[in-house]
Amino acid sequence: MGLVEESGWPAAVVRSRITMAETLSAERTLEPEKMWSYMRRLLDRLYGVLDSDSVMDDCLDIIVDLLGADRGLILVTHADGGVSVVNARGQKKSLTVEEREEISKTVIRQALDSNECVVWDPLAGADVSKSFTVLGILCALAAPLHSRGKPHGVLYLDFRDRRKFVGPQHVEFFMGSAMVL
Repeated sequence: MGLVEESGWPAAVVRSRITMAETLSAERTLEPEKMWSYMRRLLDRLYGVLDSDSVMDDCLDIIVDLLGADRGLILVTHADGGVSVVNARGQKKSLTVEEREEISKTVIRQALDSNECVVWDPLAGADVSKSFTVLGILCALAAPLHSRGKPHGVLYLDFRDRRKFVGPQHVEFFMGSAMVL
């Protein structure tokens, strides 16, 4: 097992605690050098937790942390077409059963059906659904997770803080993160 700090978190996660000012969503645009620097940080941190018992939670925490998302979920698909949450994180903790339901199922379904990354951003002209307004979701991202070339799940993030930005480079970073999982 990897080094674990007194907090119970793997050392790789603790080493790079990030404030909002340091997250990618704190930047309106991203320079390629910064984006790739963060991708290297992602990979460094992922490799630091790969031997832990909570590898998926740790990986999701890292992605949520680096992008500055408010919630992140990993969902798996079932043979009947249904999906279920296997990991759900926000602010370095597991989401409650109720919090796991406060997501955009429409964006998740669109990602699975299209087999492509889906970005819901009302500022880019996306229609605002009642559930987005009620839940306070300002932006949502969903990307299919693949195994042997077929989608087997979805990585989902949403943002609820008006001070955060999600632009094309943030989406590119998110898609790269989904490929790592």
